[in-house]
Amino acid sequence: MRAFRSLFGRDPVNHYTADPNLRQILRFYLGDRLAAFEPLLRETGRLGGAEVEEVAEYTDKVARPRLVKWDVWGRPADEVWLNPAHRGLLEQLYRLGLVARPFREDVPWHVPYAQGYLVADPGVYCSVTVTLATAYTVFKYAGEPARSRYLPHLVSTGEVPVYQGATWVTEVQGGSDVGANRTVARRDGDRWRLYGEKYFASNVGAEVALVTARLEEAPAGAKGVSLFLVPRYLEDGRSNYSVRRLKDKLGTNAVPTGEVVLDGTEAELVGRPEHGIYYTLEMLTLSRLSNIIGAAGIARRALHEVLTYITGREAFGRRLQEHPLMQAEVLDLLTEAEAAASLAFYTVDLFERAWRDRPPYSEDYHFMRLVSHLAKQRTAEHATLVARRGLEIHGGIGFLEEFPFARWLREALVTPIWEGTPQIQALDLLEVIAKKGSHGGYFAAVGEMLDAAGWPGSLAQPVRDGLATVRRSLECFGAEGQEYAAFHARSLLELMADVLSAALLLREARWLVNTEGDGRKLLVARWFVERRLKPALDRGMLERARWPREFFGALARYEPVPARRVLDLLATAPVSDE
Repeated sequence: MRAFRSLFGRDPVNHYTADPNLRQILRFYLGDRLAAFEPLLRETGRLGGAEVEEVAEYTDKVARPRLVKWDVWGRPADEVWLNPAHRGLLEQLYRLGLVARPFREDVPWHVPYAQGYLVADPGVYCSVTVTLATAYTVFKYAGEPARSRYLPHLVSTGEVPVYQGATWVTEVQGGSDVGANRTVARRDGDRWRLYGEKYFASNVGAEVALVTARLEEAPAGAKGVSLFLVPRYLEDGRSNYSVRRLKDKLGTNAVPTGEVVLDGTEAELVGRPEHGIYYTLEMLTLSRLSNIIGAAGIARRALHEVLTYITGREAFGRRLQEHPLMQAEVLDLLTEAEAAASLAFYTVDLFERAWRDRPPYSEDYHFMRLVSHLAKQRTAEHATLVARRGLEIHGGIGFLEEFPFARWLREALVTPIWEGTPQIQALDLLEVIAKKGSHGGYFAAVGEMLDAAGWPGSLAQPVRDGLATVRRSLECFGAEGQEYAAFHARSLLELMADVLSAALLLREARWLVNTEGDGRKLLVARWFVERRLKPALDRGMLERARWPREFFGALARYEPVPARRVLDLLATAPVSDE
């Protein structure tokens, strides 16, 4: 205890018992069922506030994963070494069922994702995330005998050896463009062999990986991508692939990320080869959910550190929490963190209803996918904002690497990037709107939330105004065309996410007022509307944001632009009727 206090500046904390907002959200979705899972969540919260923090800090600062290319006798090894504390922590998390429970006990997805929220640390949770995505895909789509061979180990809680999983899609020439994959799959008797490279392979060294590759006769583009299971070792014990190097990253140093070379690597085809892109996108959707939950968990973890700091620190004659400016700062951060949690668990609730769908997917699945794009980008923004401003509140000590808050900022910065950058989320949002019409479900869901909450106009009207702005913006996108829509896609995504977040907060506030007589969440909802949603609406509607795209090159090259043309554009810009 004393050593922990010396390292972190405070005692360990149980992040479940210290987070009443999480417990309220889980009661909202699970009702009386929550009681059965609370012992598990308390134990995960205890681990998240003690061993997870200590081991992650030790791994980041002292004993990062290491690639062992040769064994002590000079033979090729290609082993990824994790320090013993790191290995032991991952084993504890797997025994707590962060991967196993939805497949073995029909536990609602809210529970393992709540456990991920309590772990929060992205480097540690990434290994769990990709193992979860591997187990999900094997459970749902792998045939026999691969399913019997791998699934019991992937969903083990200790009764058989635990296998870690990995999901390798990214290649250097394509990045997020899965259709640009060049790894080739060739049949060799009753098996397949893969030839190519994966440039960003997280959890490298896992016992089994899911890898995208293209059959030689497959068409170009994403439709030609298939999915394969790749075991770490061959039957004779030799490595099935080689690792060129591990990446030196800004953060998330607890998860080994490397470059994998596939040169005749043995593999087993998952499902139908022409459906590989669907399996891959489902796998990435599951990881996106984990990113959403992890980002929300970081925001909450950073907020907890801020609250602990301001209650114990004095400046200018009184505690920091007594200064009005600090109160305003903390209200902003608290609102960001709680909006992230609301959006995250709403997305999980939609996934719980739709996760058993298979191609062709239902409207519920496509709506879940739309919301996941909104939540992925927005929760990452919440996490980075709370971590950055929380570091500012800590002042100079926050900037010191010896003080653990600096690591939280480094860890938060990956959440906008993993599982698709904000730009990818925005373009995928346009795709699911244009091809699946899932915006209809969005308008219906937000409208129903506002109607059910029944708050007066001063609370609900700004959200309805935001919903109307989204509708008019989409109409404008349709009129202006694909290029215009893509240009403004990120602004649309952010607005849709904030409108949805406000509606969720108002809905939860009504539930808490009715069930517990607690108006606290109503204050949070009002602060969110006033501080985030209204300023976004006041900055101007998307349908008025005409942009002279023909001048992009001139602007980027700092070349003059004819003043008369600019004045003409301003004079003819559409004006709102309001």
